[in-house]
Order: sequence, then C-alpha cells, then structure tokens
Amino acid sequence: MRRRIIITGLERSGTSCVARVLDCLGVPIESPGECHAEVKLNPTGYYEDPKVNQMLENRAWGQLHNYVQQRRDYPLWGLKDPRLSVSFVMDRFLECFPEDECVTILVVRRDSKEIHQSWARCGMRRPLSEVEERQNDLQYLVVKYRRTIVVPYSAFILNTESTVRRIAEDLGLYTSPTQLARAIQSVEPKLKHF
Repeated sequence: MRRRIIITGLERSGTSCVARVLDCLGVPIESPGECHAEVKLNPTGYYEDPKVNQMLENRAWGQLHNYVQQRRDYPLWGLKDPRLSVSFVMDRFLECFPEDECVTILVVRRDSKEIHQSWARCGMRRPLSEVEERQNDLQYLVVKYRRTIVVPYSAFILNTESTVRRIAEDLGLYTSPTQLARAIQSVEPKLKHF
C-alpha cells in the first residue's frame, strides 16, 4: 500500500521540526531541493514545497490533484504545510488522494500562548483569540480523520528521544539506528522559546 504523511499545525507550532525529523527517518518530504534553504525565522528551513504553498493559497484544487497523481508510484512521501490546518482546506486536499492510498495526518500541537508569542516575535500581530480559534479547527481534524497522530510540541522538545521513537513506531517506519540517532539529534531545543 502506498503511504502518504501530511504534517500540519499552526504556523510557529513546530511543524518544520517534525518534518525535519521525518526526513531524517527516511520519509521523503516534498520538495527536498527547495525546502532546506536557510531562512531568518527558521534557520533549518521550512520543509515546504513552494509549488504546493502557491496552489493552496490560490485554492488550485485541480493542480493539487495533478500534483498528487504525479506521485502515485511513490511508495512513501510526506508533505508539510500549515495551510492544511484549516479543516476545509484539508478536506479538499484529501479529496485529491485515491482511496487505495494510506494517508496519515500528523497534527503538531503547541500551547496557544506560546504560538501567539512566537507570532509576535516574528512580527505577526494577531489576537490570541485567532490562535485559539485555529487550535479548535485543528481539534476538528483530529476528531474527523481516523488516521491522525497528534504530536505535542512540548513533548517533542522535552522528551525528544521517546517522542521520535513513538512517531516512528506509530507510522510503522522501519528505521536504522543511524537514522533514528540523526532524527533525534536534528531536534534543536535551543530554538524553543518558553
């Protein structure tokens, strides 16, 4: 069975960190050539495909369908995008996948106040109520979709090894000790602002 892993969560919730870990565990994250570029707000890269970003922004569902179909022969691939944390966007995106593909959604959860503070540090001036409203939408995804794994960002930072092992196990990833060690080492607690 072909497997797809979608990583989502609010902006500044740790989705890039989770995507980097999955990349180290052997999940090809789209698009490797473009997502590892160093950026000011996220020094290790966003791990997002700019083409998908644009298609989601423009609600180009036909193009997204073609994008998914072009990857039909891949046994495993992953994609990360915070825009998919909005339930109607995720609903439409999941319609692009054939029924014989196993799609798992990894939802990264972080405390609303921490996200709000991170947004403020990045110049995103929005009310805390917006973060809380978006967190409610994320909870809807968790309840609605059977194949959802919640990754608490605090556990990811504070209990890195056990959380990375749990993610690999929950996803049924067969990883080498080297891949596992690299994935654990890729989590940088110094990037966490408490």
